[in-house]
Amino acid sequence: MIKKVLLITTDQSVCSTLHPWLTKHLYDVIFTTQGGDEGILLAVTQSPDLILIDTDLPIINGWQAIQILKASTVTQKIPVIALVSADEDATKIQSSGCDACEFKPAEPESVLAKAKILLDSSLKLLEDRNSLLFQ
Repeated sequence: MIKKVLLITTDQSVCSTLHPWLTKHLYDVIFTTQGGDEGILLAVTQSPDLILIDTDLPIINGWQAIQILKASTVTQKIPVIALVSADEDATKIQSSGCDACEFKPAEPESVLAKAKILLDSSLKLLEDRNSLLFQ
């Protein structure tokens, strides 16, 4: 079954890097380049299986959007991978509510591996899951 991924970013290079990789690996990609507010709306209306969100967004930034998504009963169970700057504080990342993070520039292979771990229920109990998802 094809999984639906919502990609929320204003960075066209992220879109052009990740979109082809995700579609090649049988993910249906919905993306927005407007900001966190539009991303939240699409998460509610499109019910994606996974959300990739850049933390550097206009209007509602990625950190705020993650908190809103995780507080909503409609979207709280959707796994979220935060796309973060390499100099971002580790404590902020861990406490944000995201299920995984990917440091920018995002490596497609790493994003795909994290997506597989988050979407494959048999991998949810993997002992080293957190170390894989937050590196």
